[in-house]
Amino acid sequence: MERMVNARLYHDLEQSACLDESQSGFRRHRTTVDQLVRFTQSVINAWQAKSHTVAVYVNLEKAYNRVWRTGLEVRLQEHGITGRMYRWLKAFLTERFIRTQIKGTLSRTRPLADGLPQGSALSCTLFLIFMNNISNAIHTPNRLSYADDIVLWQQDTDIDKATEAVNRDPASLKCFCERWKMRINTGQTVHTTFSLSNSVLKKTLDIRIGNDSLKRDDLPRYLGVLLDPRLCLRHHIEEVANSVRERTRILQKLAGTTGAPRHSP
Repeated sequence: MERMVNARLYHDLEQSACLDESQSGFRRHRTTVDQLVRFTQSVINAWQAKSHTVAVYVNLEKAYNRVWRTGLEVRLQEHGITGRMYRWLKAFLTERFIRTQIKGTLSRTRPLADGLPQGSALSCTLFLIFMNNISNAIHTPNRLSYADDIVLWQQDTDIDKATEAVNRDPASLKCFCERWKMRINTGQTVHTTFSLSNSVLKKTLDIRIGNDSLKRDDLPRYLGVLLDPRLCLRHHIEEVANSVRERTRILQKLAGTTGAPRHSP
């Protein structure tokens, strides 16, 4: 039943073209590769214009578990979901409980006031709806989302101006999250500079969310890929190569060979 409702709900959302174009998570014919290409191409285009890029990778704390259900009901109505569909979804989200089992002993049952049901086919689509109005909070076109993975960036020939501009975006996102009872994990939110200038790469930037200063990460992992300041991808390739070598070594041990070719009798 959940899959049938989800298929109908998702189809209506795509047909009405109301989903944020910068969001690619949980959407058909969109992958992490699309987001990576769009972001890295923007950085390369900036280099051709002799500009620098300052990017902030936002980490939302327990995004799915913190979805405000009352706010989600408001979002559903804003997206034109009313009548039987709305009542069914509201009933689907209410009166949910959780308990754990350790060595055959069950804990007391506790109600789940917020968050989305784990493992449900509907949860992904409902999360898209809940986060869909983020474009109203952050007006910059330099923004991409893949589910709860968000990257914001600004570009300028003057690195100080790019820093000043990018500082406004996390502040706007913070206000959005506070209004909708989400939380930014400032300890895991980092920033990176992409530039062809050594002096710019060495410069310390002051990027903040509220009173919290964000850490600098020269090798951020975005959607599974390590991005270095000049997009050489050398560190990512080395990491993948080391992983392949380690797994090959394990397979060789399981096969009972050191790598020498076997000769059939």
